[in-house]
Amino acid sequence: MYDGESQLAPSSPPPPVIDLRRLWGGGLATAMVAALVAWVAVLIARAVFNAELLTPESRGLTRASGTTLYVISAGAGALIATLILQLMVALTPRPLAYFGWIIGLITVACSVLPFTVEAPLLDQLLTGFANLAVGLVIVTLLPKVGYHTIRPGEPAPPPLQ
Repeated sequence: MYDGESQLAPSSPPPPVIDLRRLWGGGLATAMVAALVAWVAVLIARAVFNAELLTPESRGLTRASGTTLYVISAGAGALIATLILQLMVALTPRPLAYFGWIIGLITVACSVLPFTVEAPLLDQLLTGFANLAVGLVIVTLLPKVGYHTIRPGEPAPPPLQ
């Protein structure tokens, strides 16, 4: 007896399901922690080392200080990373592995970036370490959020006969 369906290659597992509310809740919490780490780094640089981090300049439109923009950028980076994690879950077979590589490489790049501009060495070092600390917050917290919000997908119902 020939059963055409049983002779076909096994179907791929269903795509995972993600709890978006908890994912974005965790992403928002990670953004707050990342912003606080950036703020503490600015305080340490000023109070302990009497130095300045290489923060974005105000462009006049926002009237925000470089420190404010740096802290907001750290939080925004965590939210962008949350979006990347959501996309990895939707599009890749091993989302947490790809996510870790992507965010890890971005963290390395942001840690090296201060050394590409003319500035005192101490400011470059402190900014590189601050960027590394923010990146480590994101690369360690968000995969845990993903691990607890990603569930195996439901198998497709059998075809009607």
